[in-house]
Amino acid sequence: MQFRAVACAFLFSAALTGVSHAAGTAAVPAPSAAPSPAKGTPASPQAPAQPSPITTQQTFGAWQANCTYAPATRAASLCVAAQQLSMQQQGKAVPLGMVIVARAATDRVAITARPYELSVMTPLGFDLTKPATLSMDNGKPVSLPYLVCNASGCLSTLQATPAMITALKAGKTGHIRVSRVPAQGGGTVTINYDMSHFSDAFGAIETWSSQKAPA
Repeated sequence: MQFRAVACAFLFSAALTGVSHAAGTAAVPAPSAAPSPAKGTPASPQAPAQPSPITTQQTFGAWQANCTYAPATRAASLCVAAQQLSMQQQGKAVPLGMVIVARAATDRVAITARPYELSVMTPLGFDLTKPATLSMDNGKPVSLPYLVCNASGCLSTLQATPAMITALKAGKTGHIRVSRVPAQGGGTVTINYDMSHFSDAFGAIETWSSQKAPA
């Protein structure tokens, strides 16, 4: 269950950062025209087009709330509150990663009965033998084990307890700490981010997950 939820969150984060994970794009020759069916031969039936998922989203300060609904039932299937992290370098925003709070993705139970998961995407090049940590203000840090890395960064995750959700909603500044590899001199790097409006984004996905897709 956890891997599927994290995979969905990872795909969501990649979509927000605009990163393509394809190895490359190759030119594909145009297909030759198909021969016309013989006179009196019925045309092959066309497969019905699959309906696209329904999505709704809203921005709350630095946080974005997003819900995806199944077209057939119009019930929520994945709801995410996320903040993209970046730093200014020579006048340009350089992506650092993302903080993601989402319901676990599984078809076994309704979305409102699923636990929340807290995921963090951090830059490449850090020590993966030491988990990233996350804390609110001056609170105690929690460890997030690394799960997977790709060209966008490395994702770490854990199941969020009700106490963690309460701390996130009450927090003012979040801190993500990652460890340098020994070749870089060791030590840690801290990424700070704004928790303002997280409570609003979280409230939105809580509401949306219990409702049908908007008309």
